[in-house]
Amino acid sequence: MVEPTCQQFLDFVKFPDDGELLDVGCGTGSLTMAMAKRWPGRRVIGVDQSPKYISYAQSRRTGDQPTFETGDACALAYQDGRFAGVAAQRPFSVHSKAGGGAARGWRAWHGPARPWRRRCGISRGGLVFQRMMWDTAVAIDPNARLARDSLFANPVAIPGGLAGLLR
Repeated sequence: MVEPTCQQFLDFVKFPDDGELLDVGCGTGSLTMAMAKRWPGRRVIGVDQSPKYISYAQSRRTGDQPTFETGDACALAYQDGRFAGVAAQRPFSVHSKAGGGAARGWRAWHGPARPWRRRCGISRGGLVFQRMMWDTAVAIDPNARLARDSLFANPVAIPGGLAGLLR
């Protein structure tokens, strides 16, 4: 996610005014960095299962914020309710243990994830923000169609898919 898109996403999400923030499945850290830039006084943590992504994300930061950690989206090591807000762009659409592990991960951040769930698409019929991004990518480059179509064939990307997985 490039900087202007990250800023638009953060405007859309409207996280609470204070408290720690978590970016689950942060990848190379673009959104996590945008969160830390927007809220310099808050602790922001990015978590991804790929050590290479985390290493790259850490190499891009200046100072001690945000924090990046290697971790499994389906086995988060944080206390329930710790975070004021959680971003999760697509960890369950790519996670290899999305079954029971997804429910464990969801419980770990259920309370703080409610604003994300309501505003970012699960209750609106699928991963709306992801679909908007990929539809835009296809409009710019028709070759992106194959990648978009394979992502949205995943059961969690269809309306009601993530809710069904968590049930």
